[in-house]
Amino acid sequence: MSSFWDEFGCMPWTGAVSGGRPMMKFKGKTTTARRVAWEQTRGPIPEGCDVVATCSTPLCCAPAHLALTRTKLSPDDVRHIRGSSLPARVLAAVYGVDSGNIYRIKRRELHAAVE
Repeated sequence: MSSFWDEFGCMPWTGAVSGGRPMMKFKGKTTTARRVAWEQTRGPIPEGCDVVATCSTPLCCAPAHLALTRTKLSPDDVRHIRGSSLPARVLAAVYGVDSGNIYRIKRRELHAAVE
């Protein structure tokens, strides 16, 4: 389904950046520009989730290019990842973490608090 925002393509952030993340002040608080873009176009962000760009533009804040990802994995998530035969890229997409973290979890180098 196409949306109004699809017409714009990538929208690289030109403001402040911290740790590679586009940052801004909104309603008196410093937050990521992606969170603001998500909340203004799609509503509240569930607890334990973060907003990431799905395109290859590092500072993109286009609402059509944003997705929610979990910032922490539960112990049950970790057990499922370790026991799964799915490819790391699939597990990374399902759990919203980097595929490198999936490999580290499987090698028991990482546990439940993956950020």
